[in-house]
Amino acid sequence: MLILNGSIPSLDGTRAVAVMLVFLSHAGLSHIIPGGLGVTIFFFLSGYLITTLLILEYQSTGNISLRKFFIRRIYRLFPPLYIVLCITLVLCLAGVFQTKLSFSGVLSQFLQFTNYQLVFFGKQGLLPGLVVLWSLAVEEHFYIIYALAFYLMIKKSTLNRLGTALIILCFVILFWRAYIAMGLTEGLNLTREFLHTSTASDTRVDSMIFGCIMAIFLNPLDSKKADISNVNMYLLLMCSCIGILLTLLYRDSFFRETIRYTIQGIALMPLFYFSITRSNNILFKWLGFKWIEYFGKISYTFYLSHFVCIYLAPKILPNVGMNENYVFAFVLSIAFSSLMYFTIETYFNKKRKQLSF
Repeated sequence: MLILNGSIPSLDGTRAVAVMLVFLSHAGLSHIIPGGLGVTIFFFLSGYLITTLLILEYQSTGNISLRKFFIRRIYRLFPPLYIVLCITLVLCLAGVFQTKLSFSGVLSQFLQFTNYQLVFFGKQGLLPGLVVLWSLAVEEHFYIIYALAFYLMIKKSTLNRLGTALIILCFVILFWRAYIAMGLTEGLNLTREFLHTSTASDTRVDSMIFGCIMAIFLNPLDSKKADISNVNMYLLLMCSCIGILLTLLYRDSFFRETIRYTIQGIALMPLFYFSITRSNNILFKWLGFKWIEYFGKISYTFYLSHFVCIYLAPKILPNVGMNENYVFAFVLSIAFSSLMYFTIETYFNKKRKQLSF
């Protein structure tokens, strides 16, 4: 039996860490800051939360309402997304951003197919600063298929069987990535194969599935949590950190586009598990600090808008240095995200709660 009493502060803190990794990577520090890891953390977190909420709904009501599930997802994701898209489109049409748009490129961003637009046509013609929507497309595609699969399987099978099927699926996706990545060679970082393995839904959803697997087999909200000693906790955390560090330091192209994501998905499990179950431990307590928790709450709109703000900053402050523009872009992103949070997101969060089970 899962028990959830309100929100989980450490997860908001984790969102804050993930989105900061992405921002710093885009702010000229990609050579030392792993922005891709930040996206993988978001994927894992989404898979874990979605599965946890579906399990809680089924335990509480004996059923899953797909209608309410999809409406809740729409309320959560669409209002900030389409506001950011429309603002960016207006800035382009007004000439603020000197870029050539294509109908198919812009349409793919509005219809949640940015990732496949990137794979087959590249980023030309896309709204500037919103290439990051490839990751949102992965999540949207996953939500649709996974919610339907969960609904069908939970009635005819058990959670353990569902979890086993997800483990097998992770191996299938890994082999599929490896098959595609066989066309990669060292130094070819902008090939179709690279874009496919790194951004396509069919090659990246396993980063979300690992979160689903943890929610099923080792959910930190389970009333019968595993009794793990502090010594074993530190050993597991050390192994996780070593695994993640390996994926960041080993630069072989084939490794990075195949098993890297698998190792990261497995390594994130202990980190997430103990950040929730041992949230008062000195290693994780800072994730619950109010200002970090707040940053996590506005992280979705921050993620959507931060790259647009990076593009916009030199237009507003043309006579300052690049570093100053990055700082200004960060402040602008925080301000915009806060405005969205206290107006649009708060309103739709209330609408979502009305649909809660």
